[in-house]
Amino acid sequence: ESKIESKIESKIESKIESKIESKTEQSEIAQSEIKTDIIDNELTKIEEKNNFEMVTFGYPEECIATSTQLVLCCKEPRKRPLFRSLPIIYPIYNWTLQLKDSIQLTRDVFDVPLRIDLVHRSVRWYLDKKRQGTHRQSNRSLKMGSTRKIAAQKKRGGARVGAIRAANRIGGGKAFPKIPRSYAWHLNLKFVKKGLQIALTTKLAQKKFYIIDNFAVNSHKTKLFNKIVEKNGWEDKNILVVFGNELDRNFELASKNLRRINTVKYHNLTTYEIIKHEILVIEKSVINPLQNFLII
Repeated sequence: ESKIESKIESKIESKIESKIESKTEQSEIAQSEIKTDIIDNELTKIEEKNNFEMVTFGYPEECIATSTQLVLCCKEPRKRPLFRSLPIIYPIYNWTLQLKDSIQLTRDVFDVPLRIDLVHRSVRWYLDKKRQGTHRQSNRSLKMGSTRKIAAQKKRGGARVGAIRAANRIGGGKAFPKIPRSYAWHLNLKFVKKGLQIALTTKLAQKKFYIIDNFAVNSHKTKLFNKIVEKNGWEDKNILVVFGNELDRNFELASKNLRRINTVKYHNLTTYEIIKHEILVIEKSVINPLQNFLII
């Protein structure tokens, strides 16, 4: 596969060079258009030859920068698709969104097919686990009242009656009462990981995913940190901050009174929390352990 990929890349590069040399007077925009046209033609040839199909997983077109970022999904599941081994190069910022560095993201975590059914299942599993289940209703044994027979069985011309605490009488116990129980149910770890992968892929495609090099801030004042948030254009948006082992004390104090900012440790991250928040901010040190955990 690596030999095939290198041959395809060299072929594309040679075609691009020959085209650009023949039209050296054109602008850089025209040259970039020539490059994308050649890449598109080559990818369609690969698709027809190797029985591949181009899939965008239902994401909006504006989320995909170029056609080379589209995932080649093979119709034969056992055959590994081309270009899937290439990582995603993603920028790393500071709190003022100044570019600091870049990091490689694996496509097995941040570029997976969109499965709404798996997301729905993982969200239901999380919310059902959160339920307290402490509800309690009284049956006839828990109701107050005498145990004597209310009236004689015969010779009174009425229906037979028994205990005053029976379910068919006013003020009696409930026939099938709710009792304290756990609403939790089992979901395989594979499905939990898949739900997280889909949620992270969605945030990445929507351009609402930010990697920060360090969460440390200079001051513990909420007013100063709120100015940074407004400058980034994150006002009136729910933000989920995912940190590593320890959270910077100044950042913790500065963000504590901001209702739209929530913090969570990376090993407590859930699909529900990612979907619930509009902006996802992750610390740089968290990316590698998170990727290692989520790879199936």
